[in-house]
Amino acid sequence: MAWQTSQRSATSCKAIKKAGSKPAIHQYVTGRDASARHNSAMKKTRTNGFTLVELLLVLTIAALLSLASLQGWQSWQQRQRMQETARQLQRFLHGVRAWANWHNREQPLWLLTGERWCLGSGAVPAAGCDSGRRLQLLAPHPQVHIIAIEGAPGFYGKRNVAKAGHIIFGEGSLRWRMIISSRGRIRLCQVAPCL
Repeated sequence: MAWQTSQRSATSCKAIKKAGSKPAIHQYVTGRDASARHNSAMKKTRTNGFTLVELLLVLTIAALLSLASLQGWQSWQQRQRMQETARQLQRFLHGVRAWANWHNREQPLWLLTGERWCLGSGAVPAAGCDSGRRLQLLAPHPQVHIIAIEGAPGFYGKRNVAKAGHIIFGEGSLRWRMIISSRGRIRLCQVAPCL
């Protein structure tokens, strides 16, 4: 029995010389190991890549993330336009108040509506507003509209006082209010907290 096992291992094993090695190193490969390698190579049907389901899943996730970021970016742009309009409107009203105080004159406010609104003080121009004119403010962004002027606000030169009122402006569902108090104080707040 021992003679048969040694004879079988001698006949079924092959000596393979390893390439690239200087001393002769023999590696014995049994018939069972060779057939296992052959079977595993035959069973390998998947190539390196992704399935259609995996690609669709990744594309769906990427589309959802880009949609959320686009919505956030548009909201950020809307807030930036509102802040810029509020700064320019506040600067304009401070200028009208200073001009009325310096010249000791009454300066009521007026509004010209249209594609780009124009807010001004003094005489209403027949041809419309021009950018850069004194006591006139042309809409800095066409998306932001003046929704209402309530209380007919204006400034009086005597003692730097004003006729109280407020200007409501907004874009989309966002609304802000510029409040002019009777003491000539100008402040900004959102519509919801001011009610």
